[in-house]
Amino acid sequence: MKCPNCGFELSSVQSVCPNCGINLKNDDINWSDYKELPLGTVMEHFSDLQDEDSKDSKEKAASKHADKNQTDDTKKQDHSDQKENESDNPVLAEYIKSHKDETTAGEKRSSRKGNSFSDKEKSSAQEKKTVKGRSRKREKKDRKKNYILTAAALLVIAVGGITYYQHAQKVEAAKEEQIENRQKLAAIDEKLDSYYTDESHNFIYNDVTQEDITNTTKNLDNYSSEKQYKKIAAKKKDLTYKADKTKELNSYFNAAVLVDGKLQEDVHAKTDQKMAMDSLEADDDFARLVNQAIEQANNENQAVDKADKEVKTLLASYKKGELADSVSRKDVEKAQKTVDQLYDSDEKKSLLKDLKTVSQALVAREKAEEKEKAEKAAAKKATEDSQDKKAAKNSGSLASAKTNSSNQPIISADQNDVADSNNDAWNWNSGVYDKVINECISRGYIVSGGYYVEKAQIIDGEGYYNLYATNNKSKILKGIGKSAFPMYIVTINAKTGEFRGNGGN
Repeated sequence: MKCPNCGFELSSVQSVCPNCGINLKNDDINWSDYKELPLGTVMEHFSDLQDEDSKDSKEKAASKHADKNQTDDTKKQDHSDQKENESDNPVLAEYIKSHKDETTAGEKRSSRKGNSFSDKEKSSAQEKKTVKGRSRKREKKDRKKNYILTAAALLVIAVGGITYYQHAQKVEAAKEEQIENRQKLAAIDEKLDSYYTDESHNFIYNDVTQEDITNTTKNLDNYSSEKQYKKIAAKKKDLTYKADKTKELNSYFNAAVLVDGKLQEDVHAKTDQKMAMDSLEADDDFARLVNQAIEQANNENQAVDKADKEVKTLLASYKKGELADSVSRKDVEKAQKTVDQLYDSDEKKSLLKDLKTVSQALVAREKAEEKEKAEKAAAKKATEDSQDKKAAKNSGSLASAKTNSSNQPIISADQNDVADSNNDAWNWNSGVYDKVINECISRGYIVSGGYYVEKAQIIDGEGYYNLYATNNKSKILKGIGKSAFPMYIVTINAKTGEFRGNGGN
């Protein structure tokens, strides 16, 4: 370090400057103790220290002056200068005090020797005194310099204190800002948590919109330097993703299908908007539920497409109110089953309406086909009967008449012949009727009172009658239900008595 008075280089153990003799004990000041104090406080403190040192120096100087009882002007002047110096600079006062103590001790030693000085000694004393208005003048000159240096040091300390204070204020403000930021982040985080249905954060409430998330996190990026930012930003991203996917999924159904983390029943895919959403690849509860709903929509869309295709195929065969012969009842019933399996919708209603048109056309066609079939059967029967009649006429007997398994008369009634009731051909030859009836009773075909005959045809001038049993009391007809009567038995020639039925003989 350097001497604050003369600038002499000193070692750390020296307490007195060997160059100028100044006492350095008051210069051992720990300036860091004052760095946090305001400039005015430091200056006031050092002023108080200076006043105390100055007061002590003056009291000591006055006491020594009284003891020596100095009366000459030079000593008075020196004492005046000394008092001024002691008042101005406590370090200098300490130096002067030390020097005076040494001088006083020397004078006392001289006094003990007789209080007389030789001329040589007086001359030496005078020279010492001269070296001493010079030393004081130099010290007085340097005193102002020391005060300037001290003031500069105090200014540096003050500036340092202000700077430290400002820094401390900034640190404190930063801490308060950090606390405030964390509180704001915590509020954002808590609000985002409220959008989830549970602590697992798998699903969000159905009424959470993208606008809600945006409004909650609009200032989130202002806190990107905070530790919690990444976690909350990730939560925002997750909520945004799930809100978007939930909204997209629900748009493909006739009502919201995913509500508060649960798939709703009786909610179906729209028939006018096919599912175009891809399955989610994540392996979590949210993705699994979304994919389940997507699969449901795809299955329902496929079912509608299948029903629509089958009905349109049938409609293509329906023209001008008639259904093509290529469409069978099996085809219509298959399409009906496919449509019935669809959930109730406008599309299903439309398909059922088209299917009803096809079904009605099918019924009408079937009725026409049945009528045509009956007419063909009747025509065939008439042809066959005509052929039988012709054959019978040609043969002149019942031998050529065809039998049948349905127990119908072997010669059917000819209405024209029946209408010709006055024709002699219908008259029975004598004894023929009774003979034939008795024979049928004896064979067990009929019982007395349980039969009747009716006109059939006139062949070659001979009338033929069909015999019918009216009950099951005969031996052969026992056990036959009443609904089977009247029952055809045989056909009889009224002229010859020849008779024949569907039996073997």
